[in-house]
Amino acid sequence: MNLRQFSVIIITLFLFTPAVPAANKLYLDFTLLSKHIGVTEEVNEINPGIGLSYFTSEKCELRGGGYYNSYKRPTFYLTANYIPFSADWKDFNFNFGIAGGVATGYKDGEILIFGASPIFYGIIPVIAPNLGILFKPARTRIVFLLLGNALALQISYLI
Repeated sequence: MNLRQFSVIIITLFLFTPAVPAANKLYLDFTLLSKHIGVTEEVNEINPGIGLSYFTSEKCELRGGGYYNSYKRPTFYLTANYIPFSADWKDFNFNFGIAGGVATGYKDGEILIFGASPIFYGIIPVIAPNLGILFKPARTRIVFLLLGNALALQISYLI
């Protein structure tokens, strides 16, 4: 079994995680910008986009949406986020997760996660460690995602 087949199996398992009705939370996500690390070519670091995040339980979140990527192309994504660590502190909730899924809009080797081979033409696997900080009174969270060689920022609103 190669890495690509393994990633497809893991992503499929995330997507079929059973839902817990009591934990249903829906967020409207706004993708804002990214900061690239160690990139010599000129990239776009303003990445406007919109999406939805749906918590099926305290530890599982499904995410989907689109944004204008760093190579000035539209990208659409579908991921499942597993959140093994979460902590509450006064008006804040902090959580750390690992998202796995697929994205479009990138050419071979532009995201250095699984090398240079897409699963299907134009669709690549994505693994993204992330940190979410929820400010409870405003029902707003900030999400930092590590995507290959870029740190991305999203702002989400609980709806």
